[in-house]
Amino acid sequence: MSQQDYQWLQNSKAWSRLMREIQARQAHLLFFNGDMVMGYGQATAAGVSTDSADAVLRSDLVRYHTQAAFWRGMVAPLIESGTYVVPVPGNHEVQCRSGTTTTPAGLAVHITQPQVWATVQCTDLDGQIVKGKFAVPANEDAWRTAFGDLILDVPRMNATLPRGMVVSHLSASTPGADDGLRTDQRQLSHSFDVADKHFVVINTDPAGADSSAPVQWLSQDLAAAKARGARQFFVFGHKPAYSYLYAADAPNVGLDTRTDPQGRTGNRDAFWGLIERYRATYFCGHEHTFHMARPMVREPDGRTRQSRSWQVLVGSGGSPFEMSTLGPGQPASDRHYAFARVAVHRSGKVRIEAFGFDELARYTTTLAQKAGRLVVLTDTGRGEAPLPAVGLAGRFVAAPCRGDAPRAIPAGHNMLVIRANRAGANAFEDARGGLATQALLACLDGSAPLESRSGLPGGEDWRRCAQQQLDARPGKHQQLSLTGNPALAPAPTRATGSAAGPVRPADLLQALHAQRSEDRRVVATPAGGARQLTISGPAGGYLYVLGADDSGFTLLHPVAAASVERFGGQTNVTLAPGRLRILALVSEAPRNFLRAGFGGNGAYATAPADGRTLRDLPLEVIEGDNSPACTRSETRNMGMEQARRCSTAFGSALIDLPAGR
Repeated sequence: MSQQDYQWLQNSKAWSRLMREIQARQAHLLFFNGDMVMGYGQATAAGVSTDSADAVLRSDLVRYHTQAAFWRGMVAPLIESGTYVVPVPGNHEVQCRSGTTTTPAGLAVHITQPQVWATVQCTDLDGQIVKGKFAVPANEDAWRTAFGDLILDVPRMNATLPRGMVVSHLSASTPGADDGLRTDQRQLSHSFDVADKHFVVINTDPAGADSSAPVQWLSQDLAAAKARGARQFFVFGHKPAYSYLYAADAPNVGLDTRTDPQGRTGNRDAFWGLIERYRATYFCGHEHTFHMARPMVREPDGRTRQSRSWQVLVGSGGSPFEMSTLGPGQPASDRHYAFARVAVHRSGKVRIEAFGFDELARYTTTLAQKAGRLVVLTDTGRGEAPLPAVGLAGRFVAAPCRGDAPRAIPAGHNMLVIRANRAGANAFEDARGGLATQALLACLDGSAPLESRSGLPGGEDWRRCAQQQLDARPGKHQQLSLTGNPALAPAPTRATGSAAGPVRPADLLQALHAQRSEDRRVVATPAGGARQLTISGPAGGYLYVLGADDSGFTLLHPVAAASVERFGGQTNVTLAPGRLRILALVSEAPRNFLRAGFGGNGAYATAPADGRTLRDLPLEVIEGDNSPACTRSETRNMGMEQARRCSTAFGSALIDLPAGR
């Protein structure tokens, strides 16, 4: 994270990308489901010495509004481009936190105020300093000051709506007294209409009644909306009505945490009764994940049924500051970022689509753009199945919902992703580590048979080798899967054996062609009836033309194995007779085919299909210069000239000539 992100407690990279993707989909309204800022102080000037500028700047009041201002600045381009942002109060905005714990390790030294929660003093409604997390009137007032104009600015909201549609019946003067609340809920809970659609925002942490919904006000509001012709109802709050229990020991964190002495969730149940009565959809956040479900509702007689309404939890809008894990050694559960697009059709049909990305995808995409080839192993899974055997431990994140599959990593021609199991399934480990990693290492070190028809094992060959090791374990509980280019070689390693028999040189050329850089396009076209090829490609590189038949390989251009000739972008190459498969490659850096076993044999350099060539030819084509200046980390990437010298990038074209040519 940048220093800016530490200072203002925003994940600006994730949030900026989310805004760009939302903007691209031309949404009219964006409901941000709370926790826009870190907050958690008591936004008041009481006790702050005005004699010290430093004390003022470090006060909770100034800190609250500077964080809010930064968030406003981040969303401003979205509003200006036609998507109006409707803020929903979250617990970070309205709650104060004191005396319970310290700031997460490494954070306190970076934020503007080197504050720890243990030093914050939160005052309740009765003026008592209390420990814990609870909403306070000062923060409710700060909310109205920082975000209230976005709620009240109807003309600006109208400008983002489709032509002919306007906001009507804005109700933002919510008193709160009907629900027994002691503080003014103006602009914290509010509602409005757009045509026959009714939108409601509720504050799920009102001062004095944290983790509750304003049931009485909401009941009156929904009834009034229906009476004036509303047909569809959408309710937005911060905390979920039904907590998403992503793991067996996951705690309740939503409205279901508010119980009476008998453990009954009366407020939650009454709230959800309204959601069902009006066939509303409830959108919430709080939990750093995405989950969509119709909750299981308990009837008064004790029976349970599936709700008629949906709860859509979209709590993964950015923040990575409060990282939680599923257990020792498990990955963080809040590194996936997402938003939901809700399309409301004139027919009344509502379509909800989830879009997202994760840090792995972001980093791998960036690496794939910079690297010639990229291989990624994800030795984890995503599912709900129990452990299959004694002595194994889970190596997976619980799926958000039944049938869920992990987010796809963008994978192109130059990327291979090896997954430890099929999409939506689990992965496991023993005392030595992940089972998939162990199986792949056995293929790499030669202790497991790595077979390839071409002699250059690609992703599918590696998967097959590793799968044999997994299948030898009791239960056959994991099935490796691939994404991207299955022919991409994780390493230019010669196969230890082949069930298909001796390696055919033509197959090796095809395997080398599969390792090409997609952005370096090479075209080879037969020229007339003569044995000639017209080859075009990136100018400034180095052209090599290889031929293959059952006896071995021929270097057709250049004629000398160690020759270095710059390629002008297009040339004609004369072919030797009898070579039916031709590989034309243009590399950014020169290759030396002497290192691959090629030597003089008449007009052309040739190499037999022996062990040395089958081992060294892939190394030369794929890796290029293997001198210390290019292979040692301490000497690499010292400048543009060296980068070009050590480049492994190449483009290629593969053609088969008809017999007799």
